[in-house]
Amino acid sequence: MSLRLPRPPRLPSVSQRIPGAPAPQRSLKLTAESFQTIPEPPVWWGAHPQTEWAVYYILVLKHNWRVYGSPDPNGPPSPQGVDAWYQAIIPAPGLYQVAGGFRGDYWVLPSGKGGSPGPPYGRGIVIDPVTLFTHSQTGMDRLRRDILAQNGYLLVWIDASALDTRPDDVVMKAVRGVDESSISRGIR
Repeated sequence: MSLRLPRPPRLPSVSQRIPGAPAPQRSLKLTAESFQTIPEPPVWWGAHPQTEWAVYYILVLKHNWRVYGSPDPNGPPSPQGVDAWYQAIIPAPGLYQVAGGFRGDYWVLPSGKGGSPGPPYGRGIVIDPVTLFTHSQTGMDRLRRDILAQNGYLLVWIDASALDTRPDDVVMKAVRGVDESSISRGIR
């Protein structure tokens, strides 16, 4: 005697619509134009991270910002009249004692093209591109953000994945103080 099990219910096919379920969204057609590409960094960029190169490329080479302190031999010769500093030591009391050494990857000056984000961040925006490798301690990142905020700076992180797919959009939002990173959303 063989045991016969009932047949499982038939699942709807992809072309059938489940009653009461929302209509399926049409997927976006991804083309080569869907992704913005950042060229490989020049030799003078050296061993600096690719994520920082992507931000530099967008600010300097696409939007004509003047960034002081970069490894670019053709960069501004003095800090006068610049829009941002690269790898700047941020003057924020308590930052180094509590959160260890910290250099802001990009310090967007309130007097530069980015403008001031306004109170309480009148000293500018600090942009920090993040990867899982470089920012594995999110508690320390949040502590740095809090100390910077107490001293008049807005810390904005940019996820490496966003720099891969929509660099111009995410960088130009960051200089306006918009943070869409996974750290700021509490995902990691």
